[in-house]
Amino acid sequence: MTVYEYNTRLGENRLPILRETAKYNVDGRSPFDHPEKVWKLANDILDLGNAAEEYCYVLALDKRLKLKGLYEVGHGTMDSAVVDVRGIFEKALFLGAASIICLHNHPTGNV
Repeated sequence: MTVYEYNTRLGENRLPILRETAKYNVDGRSPFDHPEKVWKLANDILDLGNAAEEYCYVLALDKRLKLKGLYEVGHGTMDSAVVDVRGIFEKALFLGAASIICLHNHPTGNV
């Protein structure tokens, strides 16, 4: 199953619109119902385990916990990242998410 990464841009009328920025192949049959599945996506697909800075992502899920899309909500330094709560929910609503999972990495390895 192809899942898209999104970000928002201002459209012609200066209102936010979603834009696809990347696509990933994930197992579309398996719901994201266990932390190990989220960890696998974060490390195997997004490669957050090797990132030198903190990244914050949100996974948008449907009512069966299947992945609808994902988007970056923060990118910072090696020990911090600023996240806008409004941006988290704005994009989740755009994607029609029934639920979300927020995730981020710790480049220092100290959780």
